[in-house]
Amino acid sequence: MVSFIRPAFAAPVPNADVDANARRVFSDVSRYLTGQAVLDETQSSRLLQALTDDDASFNDACRQLAAYLTANKPDPLHLQAELDAAKLAFAALPRRIVTAWYVGVVGDGSHARALTYSTSLMYRTVEDRLRPPSYAYGGYGSWRVDPRSVRLAPLVATASARA
Repeated sequence: MVSFIRPAFAAPVPNADVDANARRVFSDVSRYLTGQAVLDETQSSRLLQALTDDDASFNDACRQLAAYLTANKPDPLHLQAELDAAKLAFAALPRRIVTAWYVGVVGDGSHARALTYSTSLMYRTVEDRLRPPSYAYGGYGSWRVDPRSVRLAPLVATASARA
């Protein structure tokens, strides 16, 4: 029999081998650490999969961190200092999770993988001014203009202008 239905060529669903409880725990911990009420689910799945691929014990450590947060309700501004002082096994986890969300990179050195760019949380801080999110002002090729030829208004009024 001939089938007229084309096979699916879509990439596998990210996070397919990570259980729903691990996703929920990661999502809860991520919202606490980032201070964001809502986080993108697709990005969350990709980051969790990468963090789990990077460290097989990540989900267990994340559960331990979640239990610590629930039991101690630490001030988010002092959490990292508390974990470092207590020398807990999962003390490095908040740094890794926040780096993944804000910078979009998981892993270190030659094992670092960039997973997100424009959806990284670091761009929410500047999204009201920078579109697309980068530090390249102007359109394509604007960097070719000789800066000496650009005349900008002074940031501080000169003495003669104030008089």
